[in-house]
Amino acid sequence: MHDRRPGALFSERGVICPVLVGRESALGTARAVLARARGGAGGVLLIAGEAGIGKSRLIREAAAEARGQGFLVLEGACFEADRAVPYAPVLDLVRGFSTSASPAAVAHALAPAAPELVRAFPELGRMFADRAPLEPLDPEQERRRFFHAFAETVARLGRTQPVLLAIEDLHWGDEASLDLLLHLARRLAVQPVALAFSYRSEEVGPRLDRLLAELDRSRLATELPLARFSAAE
Repeated sequence: MHDRRPGALFSERGVICPVLVGRESALGTARAVLARARGGAGGVLLIAGEAGIGKSRLIREAAAEARGQGFLVLEGACFEADRAVPYAPVLDLVRGFSTSASPAAVAHALAPAAPELVRAFPELGRMFADRAPLEPLDPEQERRRFFHAFAETVARLGRTQPVLLAIEDLHWGDEASLDLLLHLARRLAVQPVALAFSYRSEEVGPRLDRLLAELDRSRLATELPLARFSAAE
């Protein structure tokens, strides 16, 4: 099983060149998405390309830019071994926030959605031991309740500072997570929240293809296909 600790997400992916080569235009596009989010017009940045072309490096640069602009940055990743695990990359986001912020800030931000979060992620139960359990609903109603609660939590964070949610390798995303991300993109389109996703363009399956089509149809995403470097680059 992969180590899903926030600090371990990118710790073993090789040496990084301190200079970003050949991606000035792409980084400019990322900055534009962040600028719109700061102004309250959330959106999605889709970074696509073949394996090893630099998607991870670009998303890290975008995250660094966001932090420099005062964004709260929450990062997650999809892994091939977790394709059948519901909400695996979303748990990364929650864990990242719960370990990077003070317990009081975490409790304040997550409190309105605590019952739904604990149901989806039982390990959070220790943070909200005094919360009454939710009344059981049918699976579809519980799914909608969780989607709404999670979106409200992110919107709540955005009222304090702009937010960037970055998830890598979406081609390995589970169906529940992809559906939740589409809900977030729609719900947060008028919030100071940016979403950044990377995926391998040669590994787009039916589930991810449906998400990309919906984002395109709703005009919610800025696509950023990465080409191979030129000889000079």
